[in-house]
Amino acid sequence: MDPYLYKELKHCDAKKCWTLVKNVIGVQLIDENVIMVPFLPEGNFYDLGRVVVKEERSPMQKLARVSPGALSVGKMTDFVKDEVVSGAFHKLTELQKVETVHNPRYVFEESDMKHGVKKTVRVEILGCDHYALWSLPDNNSLVMDFDNRGFPYVKKFYLIYDVFYARQINVYVRINDEVDEFCVRERTPIGFRLKRYRIQPNGLIGPVKSIINKEWHVHWIKNSMFRNPMDTLPSVPTSSKSTNKNRHTIAQHQGPLIHGAVMHSSETTEH
Repeated sequence: MDPYLYKELKHCDAKKCWTLVKNVIGVQLIDENVIMVPFLPEGNFYDLGRVVVKEERSPMQKLARVSPGALSVGKMTDFVKDEVVSGAFHKLTELQKVETVHNPRYVFEESDMKHGVKKTVRVEILGCDHYALWSLPDNNSLVMDFDNRGFPYVKKFYLIYDVFYARQINVYVRINDEVDEFCVRERTPIGFRLKRYRIQPNGLIGPVKSIINKEWHVHWIKNSMFRNPMDTLPSVPTSSKSTNKNRHTIAQHQGPLIHGAVMHSSETTEH
């Protein structure tokens, strides 16, 4: 086991363990230029067509190179105020399947013992596939409005245009005799790529820039810890309890992640 992983694996928590191994898994299963979903239970917040924004930093924070917070805030279509180029809005719902080649039954497993403490991590990812937006919005094609949707500070945003999915994910962690498992039994995003768009003073989207994984340094914010200003408050709080204390499962879901999307085919790429 990697010394860093052994040191940071302090608690038998399968959900948190994902954050420690996701980048290695991304390189081995997909490639190095992919951003892995930061929190596995919140994978659907990083689906195609969604928008990520960064927190504003003070001059002192920038000088100290403090990583900004980043959060998925909704679909790009939620923030479009007007369509300048005909068809630009509809293009945000057109998808293509990218025929990339991945290990259909990927397994990451490491184990080590130090000072009488044995730690084991096993992650199994089944059925990885790849989808992308059919085309990206052009410059000056759409007018955006973040101000009236609760995000007045946003001057640029990041569009998720390329997503890798898994059909099932199993995470197993063991520290001595303590065991924890987390399973996702539905098709869910595990990794994605971003394009950055600037917002001009008149609201039009400006030049687009590809974001390289090595240049993406942020502190991810959990959606479960943030109330989106566009969300309506629930009238009755809901809660659920697991029947097995140390086993967490997301039930199987048969429908597509993106409803009403137009599907296309594309050429084969091999990783």
